[in-house]
Amino acid sequence: MKKLRFILPVTVLFALQSCQSVECNNTNAIFDNNQPNEQVYKDELAKQVIPQQEDFVYTVEGYEEKDEKRYLNVAIQGDSICAIASLLVKDTNTTIEHLLQVKAKGYHNTELEGLKFTVEKDGNNTELVYNSIDHLVD
Repeated sequence: MKKLRFILPVTVLFALQSCQSVECNNTNAIFDNNQPNEQVYKDELAKQVIPQQEDFVYTVEGYEEKDEKRYLNVAIQGDSICAIASLLVKDTNTTIEHLLQVKAKGYHNTELEGLKFTVEKDGNNTELVYNSIDHLVD
């Protein structure tokens, strides 16, 4: 019985600590001083992330609908980048369709392994566009 009194609190403490999110360190002032929907933020994100997409960890932050368009909000973490991307989802037959149908409820912090997205520029507007993922990692 004494062992159980010791093991149970230690197990609970370990479980709680493992659920905490990893600290995110950012060295880019643009991400610190601007909002994800601002043009300068999106341009910098495209410049920093697109060339080396496989070097980052992507997790679901949320879902939004604006002007009849669907956006998946994704946290991006790397060695010196901590940012949020709002990815436009154009294709309705995607591997994340269920996630979109439930508006990302229940998917917060789910990893988007192998995420691929592109940049579309139209004049002064930069849009980050979801392409695909390999799979979701819960």
